[in-house]
Amino acid sequence: MRILVFILAILIVLPTPLFAMQINPRVHGDIIKILPFKDFYIIASSNGIFVFNKNGKLINFVDIKDVSDIGISDSMLIVTTHTQLVPNVLAYSLYDLNKLWEFEPKMEVFDEYLVWDEKETRSWCVKIFGKDIGICSGHTFYLMDKNGHVVRSFRAENDVWDAEKLGDEYYLATQDGDVYILDSNLKFKSKINVVKEFKLIDPVTNTTRARFKRSTWQTLSYNDGIAAACEDGRVVFLENSRVKWDSVVEEQSKSLLYMYYQEIDRETGFGDRNFRNVKIIKAEDGIVVYTKNKIALLRDGDIVWERDVNLELAKNLCIHNNLLYVPQKPKKSESIAIYWVQNGSKKGTIFIENPVQEIESYYLFCGKDGIILASDNEIKYLSYREDVKWYFPRAREYDEIIDGDMIFLVPKMRRSEEPLDPWIAYFIIAMDKDGNIVWEYTLPYEKRKKGGIADIEVSKNFIALAYIRSSEKGYDELIVLNRTNGRVIYEGNVTKRVYAGILDKYLLNKTLMRIVRSFDFSVLDNILSEIKEGRIEDAINMYGEEEVMRWMSMLEKLPLDIELLEKLRGIDFKRIHEYMLRKNIRDISVGDMNADGVADIIVSARDFMLVLDGRNLKEIMFKDPRRWRYNDIEINRPFARNFTANWYEEDDTIVVPINDFNNDSKPELFVYKHDRYGLVESFGRDYRKVWMEKGIENIISERTRVVEDMDGDGMQEFMISRWRKNQPDIIEIISIKSRRRLASIEGSKVHIKFNAGDVDGDGKNESLAFFDMEGGMVKIFSPTKVIWEYKYVDDFWDVWRSYGYLFPIEVVRDVNGDGVRDVAIGLVRRWDSGAKIIFFDAKQKNVIKEVEIEKSKRYDDGDWTYVNEIVANGNLLAIALPAINGKSGKVIIYDMENDKIVGIVHESVRRILRLGSGFLFMRNDGGLVPFDVPEPIEVSIKTEGNKAHIEWDREGYAKVYVDGALAGRRRGRGMDIVLDNGEHEITVSVLSKGYENFATTKAKIFVPSSLSTLNIVLVLIIATLVVVKVWAMKR
Repeated sequence: MRILVFILAILIVLPTPLFAMQINPRVHGDIIKILPFKDFYIIASSNGIFVFNKNGKLINFVDIKDVSDIGISDSMLIVTTHTQLVPNVLAYSLYDLNKLWEFEPKMEVFDEYLVWDEKETRSWCVKIFGKDIGICSGHTFYLMDKNGHVVRSFRAENDVWDAEKLGDEYYLATQDGDVYILDSNLKFKSKINVVKEFKLIDPVTNTTRARFKRSTWQTLSYNDGIAAACEDGRVVFLENSRVKWDSVVEEQSKSLLYMYYQEIDRETGFGDRNFRNVKIIKAEDGIVVYTKNKIALLRDGDIVWERDVNLELAKNLCIHNNLLYVPQKPKKSESIAIYWVQNGSKKGTIFIENPVQEIESYYLFCGKDGIILASDNEIKYLSYREDVKWYFPRAREYDEIIDGDMIFLVPKMRRSEEPLDPWIAYFIIAMDKDGNIVWEYTLPYEKRKKGGIADIEVSKNFIALAYIRSSEKGYDELIVLNRTNGRVIYEGNVTKRVYAGILDKYLLNKTLMRIVRSFDFSVLDNILSEIKEGRIEDAINMYGEEEVMRWMSMLEKLPLDIELLEKLRGIDFKRIHEYMLRKNIRDISVGDMNADGVADIIVSARDFMLVLDGRNLKEIMFKDPRRWRYNDIEINRPFARNFTANWYEEDDTIVVPINDFNNDSKPELFVYKHDRYGLVESFGRDYRKVWMEKGIENIISERTRVVEDMDGDGMQEFMISRWRKNQPDIIEIISIKSRRRLASIEGSKVHIKFNAGDVDGDGKNESLAFFDMEGGMVKIFSPTKVIWEYKYVDDFWDVWRSYGYLFPIEVVRDVNGDGVRDVAIGLVRRWDSGAKIIFFDAKQKNVIKEVEIEKSKRYDDGDWTYVNEIVANGNLLAIALPAINGKSGKVIIYDMENDKIVGIVHESVRRILRLGSGFLFMRNDGGLVPFDVPEPIEVSIKTEGNKAHIEWDREGYAKVYVDGALAGRRRGRGMDIVLDNGEHEITVSVLSKGYENFATTKAKIFVPSSLSTLNIVLVLIIATLVVVKVWAMKR
């Protein structure tokens, strides 16, 4: 195995820093806090800050990772974060969110290298005290001024979670269970322990195994004292520096606490189950206390009322007009329960009618005029009348459509883990190839609450969206957007037709229908056929003039023309609903069906298909599979030829345009449903069947796709998925032209990259696949042959559960110099540090080399799993290492030509797309990071004796490695180190804005030692004596 020179193992433990390049405001993440400011709402998410106006328009967004709290001082927003590699106290101007200043709180810690080192502390909260800004960070409480200068500070013995001011005193809630009381200058006055430690007692030996401190989470000024929320389920009230009362709201059993502390084996901290497990808010006449299981009202230490409520998803509660609003775990819809604060009785429930997504958490804000209900994937504003005024959807996972100079990103929320299964979306993002967001389209809320986007097709002029309702009630709709700016061109039904054929002309005429429904059609049976047909002279000759006049008189009394009545009598009004077209869209696609140079829209609905002209959206083709609706009704019979076809005879048939292979400038059609598929070719102004396979069992029609041409016949192929009893599902790729099976894949979780590159030198591109078949399989295949199947690991589920996507194989440049492109596979250690790339020669079916891209602590060949994505762009290879099992996600940029790592992007990345000469990183929270590899850092070294002064050309968090070992780290642009004699390899890494840049140089050190100097002096003395003696002898 070839080992790169950098020691990167310690990077595993680094927390994810801020990456300023992220451009997507619709990132998924928990809401931390919502603050009103004038006519705006400032919303803090775990992954950024939003500024909305009162109408729901996003005014600004800044991407900040790991936000912990926000506060507003005058017109300045203060943000704290959990990040430890960049300054984590930040100030921004409102509303433009320009950074004003930043602060990096630090303290000395005994680090992993067993030396004292100054490190940044996590910042927990912001408190605004008049003109002072209070910051709780690590063990320290800071008071800062508006310019970001520390005015005063106080250091506690453990983490400071919260702070409150009462009069001239400050009260700090800490991890040791103490409340510190400080004077106005932050001088220590006293501390009160309000939470007893927990003793972990061995149930067998009855001996104390460990003692764990328990936290005071929150301090709240109330009446003339301070209420403190405690980890042990109590609320303690302090007055005059003493405990006045305490009340147990929720107490866990000793057995539960034993299991909890035995599992974490330390005191409760950030990320643990019991972190901030008790919270309090001030009410008009008491304190509302809530946990994950209970709400209670305390008054003077007494529990006035309490209710068992599931608050598993609720990050907070809010109060408005003496009513308590509580977000509930969604069932069929989202809802907010309302309780009277005075007595805890339930007033009612607000129901939000929209399809429910998977929710991880809720944050609730009660304002003057309405409520903001913010989940990790959607922000809604609703009035107290319960109607939603605006919403802002967000998403974690995107699929891409790359078309020409544009990338369209669709946040597909699937109903299962299968990549080919149906999905739904509520917005679309359009990007250009430079990585700029050009426009966004969000589904109006009236549509959002009844359904969503379930299909998208892109043409050179427009974007077509299929809006699907969540129930069978009502019609699905077609939405057409301008490709350039995302504006709506059309929004509505796919067709104005209601009934089959020309029945609309009659069945939609209410007056006519009243007449027809009450008419006795048997009367027509007695009228002479000659009179019905208008052959009056023949009737007179046959029946006489008097008889004919009597019949003519009867005709005049008919409510409608007899010819019309005869046509309408074929309508069975008991089956009139069966004549109605069911406008449930099954699929949409685009193709130039009329050969005018502009793509048209093909809609496959439940019981019809139609084509809309791409220029004006007028109907140019309509087919109905229910032929009886024409043959059985005389009024429709003349239209049977145009409106029916022998290649479209079943409901739920999907029609997709494919390549033009008969050279008439119009596409052919591929048609399919769950038990059949076939090819239809254009023929004059119409289409005719070429072939149709029927009676095929267990096709999963939702997973059927038309895919790229694989066999080089100039025609696309189709891919079907079939269910098999007691066997894995199978995907088959079949030639539309020849009907032969080109390839098959047995398994689940299938992802395929078609025509990835020629890796066996036969001049044809191979395709790549990853799928689950009793382990993670990678496969290289081309039509009718499998080049290679490879299963390195069985267990890839920790990666899959985190990302819902896996594609660890890529076609790369020719690595071994045989003139044929090769394949790279990325692997990463599951539990420890370590990652490598295996380069594979698919032609010779052997491994070319293995390259270690992250130093491993282990040397065995176990514990490996796949990276979640690996993508090549020229000589650069981007390898996404997953954030699993406590490790941080990152992307390593590897230069294949020079065989070296050029940088590391510290982001948890789900997908990677090529973008120009760089990449688009799609983070696992939905963030979008356009990335071009920056210029390498320049490093200079000046030596003086055994001291080396190293400088680099940019700001950031730097590390210096000497001969592969870490020699120092600091923020800045230079460092002094001491070196031994000899030549040393110096590697400098600088982390700035989420990118870690590397540069390597050499340094030579030569310092004569004291002994060496003495030896030289002795040699000179001896040489001098010898010279003198020789000179004397010559005399």
